[in-house]
Amino acid sequence: MTLTGNEYPVHLTIAGLYPASNIPAAGNQKNLIHVSEFAGTSGLWPKFAIPYYNDGSPLTVSAGCTSFPE
Repeated sequence: MTLTGNEYPVHLTIAGLYPASNIPAAGNQKNLIHVSEFAGTSGLWPKFAIPYYNDGSPLTVSAGCTSFPE
């Protein structure tokens, strides 16, 4: 699986991410973790080198994370 050369490295519509996930901080058009639909209703949202982009999903990220829009 390639997580570079895309609009976002990850676009989640359900679930969350593990803290050990390897999310690249560069190499995509938008270096953000895109969260939409039902993704924010459950799951784990740990801190990574890039911020979360919340597209209207209810989302509570872990302490120290950046998420926008807020």
